[in-house]
Amino acid sequence: MNEKGFTLIEMIAVLFVLGILAAIAVHKIVKVDERANQVALNSTITEMNSLELSIWAQKKFEGQTDDSSIFTEVINVKTKACNFETVSEMGGILECNGIKVKTKRTPSTSKKPATWSIE
Repeated sequence: MNEKGFTLIEMIAVLFVLGILAAIAVHKIVKVDERANQVALNSTITEMNSLELSIWAQKKFEGQTDDSSIFTEVINVKTKACNFETVSEMGGILECNGIKVKTKRTPSTSKKPATWSIE
């Protein structure tokens, strides 16, 4: 008898291999999503530091180095990827795609602009 087709063992082996491949793919997709959120957070911090530098330089050129006015101008500019849930001149809670992190802000002086960082 010349039967064509797959045996049950062959079918189970194929399904087992496909299951492993699917598990690996799902793991990679989840990792990419987490990494994208971290990149968005880091990008926002870099954007905030660039804003601080730009506004600080402009204010210094105008003869003003009041940290409060620089902070107010920086916060009034909307960031692209993330938003501040709460914010003060010392930092705040930054939210990106459901992930919340605490940020720290070192105040500006007449010699250097303020800087933002993730705590």
